Amino acid sequence: MKSTFFRSGLALLTLLSSLSALASMPMDPEFRGLYFESQGIEVKVDLKRDNIYSPFERIIFSTVCDRNHTRCHSNAFSMQMMDDFVAALKYKKFYKYVYVPFDPCDVTPGCIPMGIEPSEGELKAGNDDIQRRGGYRPEPQSSHPSYLQTFLHSMAQATGSQSIGAMADFLKADSADENGKFKTYRFSSYNKRGQKIPFSICKIVPGDCEEQIDVTIRDLNRGKIAVSVPVSDGSGGGDSEKYWQREKDIRDYLHHLEYECIPAYTDTGGGRVLQMVCVMK
Repeated sequence: MKSTFFRSGLALLTLLSSLSALASMPMDPEFRGLYFESQGIEVKVDLKRDNIYSPFERIIFSTVCDRNHTRCHSNAFSMQMMDDFVAALKYKKFYKYVYVPFDPCDVTPGCIPMGIEPSEGELKAGNDDIQRRGGYRPEPQSSHPSYLQTFLHSMAQATGSQSIGAMADFLKADSADENGKFKTYRFSSYNKRGQKIPFSICKIVPGDCEEQIDVTIRDLNRGKIAVSVPVSDGSGGGDSEKYWQREKDIRDYLHHLEYECIPAYTDTGGGRVLQMVCVMK
């Protein structure tokens, strides 16, 4: 009987410890934000603005695909992704990740029924399962933040239509317009031995996702990458807004992938360039 009480107490302490950790732990960067599915691929979306009082100016999509997944890296995928984004916005199909703490009753259904003691094997399995069973899980969002509804309404007003295709086409055209309100980018990475390696950044425009060829990313192996990002055009007028906004978005993306970066700015004669060596945390 003492053994039963001890094990019941141990299970309760484990649960309380998990709940305490949940209350104090910061949100893992990898799981922040909103997600939707497009063509069987999970897509993370961030609407960017300079502060909470300013309008949204950039839309950043992030995907992780196999390096040889031809369809995922195609322009056709990006175009359909835009339709799927508007559909998720219109029909509330976004989801987010929430942290679910380890529950001992997941391991031993009914916890420990009176008079029945778990075997040594069951106890060991329960201890080994603590890390595996506790973690971030997707959770559908039946309602969306008000800013998303405002964003959807503004697109419908701009196009004069509730059509998904019309609103997606509006976003593509606006991204291509130098004076447009929204710039839309897609950041792509692939998995390599548990590490996410970014390899492509493109701007979405009608019928295409224009590769940002001036941004270079090199895999240095052993968890390191080298990133080069122009931050001015050398015109002498200072860093333009479009450059520093893109720089910030790239830094945020690398943080999302859990890289720590050492930055250095160099002057190439044709403008300033941000050089970074980044290491997985």
